[in-house]
Formats: sequence, C-alpha cells, structure tokens
Amino acid sequence: MDSIEIIFKDIPKKRLDVLWQDRFIKRKEQLITCNIYAGKNLLDMNVLMEKNISEILVPKGGGFMTFSDYYFGVALGKTIISFSFDKYDGSIDFNFRPLKRNILSNELVEKNVGQIVKAIIDFQLESKAKVAYFGYEPASDADMCIVRFIY
Repeated sequence: MDSIEIIFKDIPKKRLDVLWQDRFIKRKEQLITCNIYAGKNLLDMNVLMEKNISEILVPKGGGFMTFSDYYFGVALGKTIISFSFDKYDGSIDFNFRPLKRNILSNELVEKNVGQIVKAIIDFQLESKAKVAYFGYEPASDADMCIVRFIY
C-alpha cells in the first residue's frame, strides 16, 4: 500500500484535448518521460505538441507520462499519469507515492484532504468523468478505495 491512486473513468474523448493542453502540456517543464501510443506506434513529443491528442489517438490509444512534480490540489511529488482511450471515451490515472509515508493515516491528510478532494471534483467536472476513485493502488478495488465520486 505504498502508492496512492486517483482514477477518472468514462471520460468523453472530446474532453481530452482541453485536458491535454491545460493539465499536461502546460506542465512540460516537469515532464520526465512521455510515451504515447497510437495503435502500435510510439509517438514523438513534438507531434504531441502540434496536434490535438484526440486526433492522434484514432481510433484508440494511450500511454503514460512521468512528472518530477505534479500539483493536484497539493504537491504530489513524482507522479505517473497513464491514460487509455477508445473511440468514444477512456480513463486517466494519477499514481504517486506520498512525500511522507502513511499520507492517508496521519495529520498530513487532515491538513490537505480538502484540497485533494476539491482537485478531484474539479478535474471530474472539467473532464466529465462519470466515476472517480481515490485510494491506495488499485484504487478501484473495493478494499483499496477510500472514496468514490459519481458524476
């Protein structure tokens, strides 16, 4: 139970372009790795900067990005963001190890839970994700999920 996960499921693909620009490309200074696949093809980062991501992931695709630091209501530290989309919708997962162990069982969560929950709700509303999970990896498992948000 070292990693914490925030999962957003059933995001309409048409919302991906806005999320891509606002949530990921604008933070490219913190980007360590980026592996995006359209079918079996690994794409170059320059292509991803120039085109709408929804046009690239036709009819489906996915990948992952690693950020040295990612702010999501609070500073998460090193964060891996993975995503997968088919023709109509997909999911985005944020996976991180807390800067302090037991983030969810000590004073750190009491101090920051409001900002984390607000960030989850904001992202869910912006992405139009039907379901969001917050918990230990795998957060979508009933015994690992701390809270589930339904839109």
